[in-house]
Amino acid sequence: MKDGHKSKPISLLEIIKTQSHPMYDAHEFNDAFCEMIKTGMALNASFLYDAFIFNKFRRPLTQYYNKTPETIIQIGPGGSLGCEVLFSLTGIKNVCSLDPYPLPYFDLDNFFQFLQKSFEMIKLFEGINKFDTAPLKIPESETLGNDKYRIGKNTIHHLTNRMFENTGFEDESVDFLFSNAVLEHVRNPLESISETRRILKKGGITSHQIDLRDHRDFNRPLKFLNESETSWEHIMNQYCANDPSIYMNRWRASQFLYAFNEEGFTILEFIPNMTATEEMIASEIPFLNEHFKKCSQDDLSTLSVFFVAQKVS
Repeated sequence: MKDGHKSKPISLLEIIKTQSHPMYDAHEFNDAFCEMIKTGMALNASFLYDAFIFNKFRRPLTQYYNKTPETIIQIGPGGSLGCEVLFSLTGIKNVCSLDPYPLPYFDLDNFFQFLQKSFEMIKLFEGINKFDTAPLKIPESETLGNDKYRIGKNTIHHLTNRMFENTGFEDESVDFLFSNAVLEHVRNPLESISETRRILKKGGITSHQIDLRDHRDFNRPLKFLNESETSWEHIMNQYCANDPSIYMNRWRASQFLYAFNEEGFTILEFIPNMTATEEMIASEIPFLNEHFKKCSQDDLSTLSVFFVAQKVS
């Protein structure tokens, strides 16, 4: 800190490249390292993002499913299969992911290197407040081709040219289905929810993080509710011209809750985790399309929701 101004941030790579460290600023290094972790947890296709998503969805699976699942599916894994690898290492026999598009090349060995380095760092904290880490054991693994991998006796299979509305899985063949920021992009949420019910086993769990904002401008997260259905479809035809997967269906939280209930799911958790300010809502209300003027204040304010549901029959 000099002359009352914060010094310009230096990237972690620049700091690491420095050959002489005796005078280095420890806070500078630590701040850059923390910023790297924060960015990595939000950056799809990063090792840290994979670990974050794995931890986020493993919790409801272990909390609500009373046996080791045999088959799980992630809808829309993004640019990496790291989350699937982590689930496979927990002992799940068949770990699948499903996406309309091919996945960029996934380097399994490189992922294991990141995992090994992470465990080496975590081991440094053993002994603090009775904290202990189990030894990291990575089974023999291989890439089988066609987006298929073997880890020990378990397999990972990335399935392309598949849609959420029509997964291609057999009836009642899946223990756990989850997605992160996907359900807001499907063109027919009702069909996706019905498909989830069809392929889940009785007692199976489904969990989703849904981002209910207008992705075109996060500073105006409710702006897309100003358009009529006809106008919005016209906008989406242009917006999705190069990538149909970025379509936004504009469903609100209450619609997802109602639809899952109607399909016979028991809702175990339904947690709004991002909300619009009163000022945001007030600024958009005069422009809302008639359909969305019927929405409750809670529905308008809920910008993101995490939920867990169970198929009971």
